[in-house]
Amino acid sequence: MSITPESLAWLRQQLKEQYGADSDAVWNGLHQKRITSLRVNTLKTTLDAIIRELNQNGLTPEPVGFFDQALTLPHSSEKTLRELDIYKNGCIYLQSLSSMIPPLLLDPQPGEDILDMCAAPGGKTSEIVQLTNNKAMITACEPDRIRCDRLRSNLKRLGCERVNVMNKDSRKLDSFLKFDRILLDAPCSGSGTLDLSESKKIHFSQKLVMNSARLQGELLKKACEMLKPGGRLVYSTCSLLRQENDAQTAAALRGGKMRAVSIDMKLLEDIPALKTSLPGTVTVLPSERFEGFYISIFEKVG
Repeated sequence: MSITPESLAWLRQQLKEQYGADSDAVWNGLHQKRITSLRVNTLKTTLDAIIRELNQNGLTPEPVGFFDQALTLPHSSEKTLRELDIYKNGCIYLQSLSSMIPPLLLDPQPGEDILDMCAAPGGKTSEIVQLTNNKAMITACEPDRIRCDRLRSNLKRLGCERVNVMNKDSRKLDSFLKFDRILLDAPCSGSGTLDLSESKKIHFSQKLVMNSARLQGELLKKACEMLKPGGRLVYSTCSLLRQENDAQTAAALRGGKMRAVSIDMKLLEDIPALKTSLPGTVTVLPSERFEGFYISIFEKVG
């Protein structure tokens, strides 16, 4: 399926209205081919061991400033990495740099009850497990059976323990369930991950944005209900559009039960960020290294 000229024009106009003078940088970023990146799975190995292995295979990994367990390989493909034993045995996980940010900002701690509401294929779930060294109790939800099977397979390959995988729509979880931390990486239009140099292969439309926004609102409302008082909620999308991002954050804050948590940009100082209209949010500028991504952080009052 390809994007229609009408949808492409609508997207361009939305970006101009939202980002003004920065919209050209956004548009140019959506035409960039992104370089390969991976996360070293410290549940099974070490950063130094992976760097040695990659170098021995003629690859040239480069460090990532905001996360010391991430590497980029500007001159390698994901296909090449999938052929390596370190990929097959779960010592590395292929993951975009932008998608590594939400679990870091969630700041998960050992011993906590943590919910990943939209977990498949398992990149962020396994990162949470890694950050807590298999010492948190994690619930991971995925409504689609095939994607849920893939989630289970990935978590097993990566050595993730204490994860309760549920083939369930997280909106339908029992109301009595409460969590210390919740990650809601919500289904979205994917406007931040589009490769406009390959527009014939893109699925994007205004209807998709509207449907995504409706689902995001329902998921975010449920997340706020299940969060314990004082608990932390991270909401993220791979969209650049206000309807799916700041509009959802603003709606969650209106009830007075949630408060925004400011993001310490020193933690993300080497990440290209766009201006946002709300405090406690960050929008990652799409580029050769990063996908377009949106993140907001909440804490429950009381």
